[in-house]
Amino acid sequence: MNLNFKNYFSIILMAIVYSDYEFIYVDIGAYGKDCDSAVFKETVFWKLLETNKLDIPHAETVITNLNLPYVLVGDEAFALSTNLLRPYRGKNLCIKIRVFNYCLTRARIYVECAFGILANKWRVFHRPLNISKEFAKDIVKACVVIMLLYYYSGFGNCLALIISSELDLFLISVGPATRRSLVTPEIFLYG
Repeated sequence: MNLNFKNYFSIILMAIVYSDYEFIYVDIGAYGKDCDSAVFKETVFWKLLETNKLDIPHAETVITNLNLPYVLVGDEAFALSTNLLRPYRGKNLCIKIRVFNYCLTRARIYVECAFGILANKWRVFHRPLNISKEFAKDIVKACVVIMLLYYYSGFGNCLALIISSELDLFLISVGPATRRSLVTPEIFLYG
C-alpha cells in the first residue's frame, strides 16, 4: 500500500545530494508507509556502500593527527553506520552533543533545500498527482534529470545521457571538464 501516515497515497523519493544542491543518487517509488531507513537499506546505493564498491576516498587528516572519513549525513530515521552519520536522540544532551547535532543538522539542510528547489521549480509537486504510480515515478525522474541538465549547462561540461528502459536506469556522465576530482561524477536514478 502507498498510504502514508497522513492517509495519502504517496511514493518515496530517496536522494543523496551534494552540498551545492546537486542530486547524485535518486531512488524513486518505494511505498509511502515505509520508513526511510528500511527504504535506504533496499537501495542499490546502500548495497554498494556496504560492500565498499562506491570508491569512497579513504579518511584524510583534516586537523592535526585526526583522520576523518567521508560520510553521508542523515536524520534520526536512519541507522548509524560507518559511512552514515545521524544526530543523537534525546532532549537532555550535554553541550558537546548538542553542538554536534546542530552542525549535523546544518549540513542536512542542503538536502532539504534541494528537495525544496525541485518542488518549487515544478509546482506540480505542491499538490496531489491524479495519475498512476508508474507515471508519477516517470515525472519525478524527468524533473530530476532536467534539473541536472540545467545545473550542468552553466558549467560548460560535456554531458551524456544514457537511458536504459530494460534496467529502468538513468545514468548521466559528466565529460572532461568535471568540477570534482575525488568523486566519480555519475548520477544514478533508480525506480
